[in-house]
Amino acid sequence: MSQSITLATADGVCSAPLFVTFDEQIQGTSYTFGVHRNLTCGMHHKLSEFSTGMGIAEVSELFVAPGQETPGASYDDLLLYGRQALQSVIQKHGMETVVDILTRNKELRPVLNTATVQ
Repeated sequence: MSQSITLATADGVCSAPLFVTFDEQIQGTSYTFGVHRNLTCGMHHKLSEFSTGMGIAEVSELFVAPGQETPGASYDDLLLYGRQALQSVIQKHGMETVVDILTRNKELRPVLNTATVQ
């Protein structure tokens, strides 16, 4: 995939290669998430809420075996890893907390990404 995602960072905004997006219904609200190249480490991936470009979780550190290079992962693998990372965040922090954060980010952050790629 030759798409990119605009990410919100502590220093402003920047772009990163986007590998896959997926939609997820969470408590009746539809969110789009993107699995993209981690800006701090080119070998790992990160999961972000697509419209705001706000990071949610590290993907590769949670679900890829040590020594496996995720850039070689297939589209289906990255989709699975992204969904697993989202579920892990929900399990760890609770559905209400995750929904509150996603809702607050959508209300307070500018929309950085509008077209989805699937």
